[in-house]
Amino acid sequence: MKKNIANFALVAMVFLVMNGDVTGQTHLWGTCSSGGISNNGIIFSADSNGNNLNAVYSFDGPNGADPLGNMVLAPNGKIYGVTTLGGCSDSCVIFEYDPATHTNLDVFDFFCNNNGSNPSDGMILGEDGNLYGMTPNGGYYSGGVLYCLNPNTQI
Repeated sequence: MKKNIANFALVAMVFLVMNGDVTGQTHLWGTCSSGGISNNGIIFSADSNGNNLNAVYSFDGPNGADPLGNMVLAPNGKIYGVTTLGGCSDSCVIFEYDPATHTNLDVFDFFCNNNGSNPSDGMILGEDGNLYGMTPNGGYYSGGVLYCLNPNTQI
């Protein structure tokens, strides 16, 4: 029985790929915590094979500095991540990078909004289209915060 299910899954995947219903990521994205024009870190991109590596954005401080952890591609086509510095009071931010326009925005300042601080890693994309992450500091007993960001409303 397990062999039949595995064969069905393989045939279904081949069918989807042949019909163009499955697409892969065309670029790989990442960050470095230092470097760039102001030495505040960069966002880099490479093709899906890891070739053609390019720095595409240098963090400037007001829109984040010292990026940390993974980034996530949201359904709106923009890439989100966190920094350990930059933004309000040079604390930490959630940033939004638009690969179409090569612009980066500070969409949320943890420290100045009293909603946690020092994010410990990047975010993940939930099934509901929202982005989720954690901070080790802040919250009711200063034990950390689990946060959620809707990429469409930035709330």
